Amino acid sequence: MDPHRLLRDELEYELLVRGVANTSAETVNSMRKKFRDYLSKERFGELVMNESFSCECAVEIEICLKKINDLTSFIDNFKGGRESNEAKLIETKLSHLYGRLTRLKVIDQKGSKESLKAVSNLVEKLKQLEEFVDKKNNSVISNVGSLSDSMPIHSDGATTSINDISLSNTCKMVPVHKWAKNNEVT
Repeated sequence: MDPHRLLRDELEYELLVRGVANTSAETVNSMRKKFRDYLSKERFGELVMNESFSCECAVEIEICLKKINDLTSFIDNFKGGRESNEAKLIETKLSHLYGRLTRLKVIDQKGSKESLKAVSNLVEKLKQLEEFVDKKNNSVISNVGSLSDSMPIHSDGATTSINDISLSNTCKMVPVHKWAKNNEVT
């Protein structure tokens, strides 16, 4: 998860979950630094939660639903590749929302069946979004892969690669020991 791709409210939530309260007076950059410090201390895949953390499940479900809808519309317009900034943003948002919903499940185990069902539906929506992003990424990669079809082919059937292109049409290489002789003023 990249702290630079989270919004202020998402950073406040992530810090609150880790036991840092009263972040409203802090700048977004200072919150990002704190969150980055926490992330570097945590083990990958471990769900860290402050034991005193609690939230209103109905409000949290509404927030998650809004964020999922926003992410869905962003993904619908996503045209970047796997390494693009947009893809990294999507990955961070998905990770944040998965963590948020997982924590909500843990908190609401004693709660109502309706809220637990709502959380499960949101998790399912997230899974569908993740699959959709994977399909979009694969289609971008397959489009890049089709570029090799347009490369020139030698008479023996081999394709031309960047390494095959010679520099003979540009300048000729001059050995180092001849550099001074070519530049001497007489």
